[in-house]
Amino acid sequence: MLGDTAIQTHGNQLMAAGKTYILTPGLLELLLKKHPQMSQITPQDWEDYQTMVTSTNTNRKRYIKTGPIRSSTMEKIKRFTKKRKRHVTLCDVGEPRT
Repeated sequence: MLGDTAIQTHGNQLMAAGKTYILTPGLLELLLKKHPQMSQITPQDWEDYQTMVTSTNTNRKRYIKTGPIRSSTMEKIKRFTKKRKRHVTLCDVGEPRT
């Protein structure tokens, strides 16, 4: 489960919320470890992780799309939230997405 969304794995693929992702060492670090080794995580891993978290509302209280964003002391969640806020801010002012 990712939040309240069922996930399935098949070989090196993970399916969640109607999307398929390639399981990489970095993505597994983000999904399974409280303190992932950042050296193993690629920009694509962060993008996939962000997509999974937002599409399943894992970052929101009670997994409700309009619910408040959860707070956390975990470093990976802090980084995710910081990157997400920066992305939204940049898009809101019309600058190119990062």
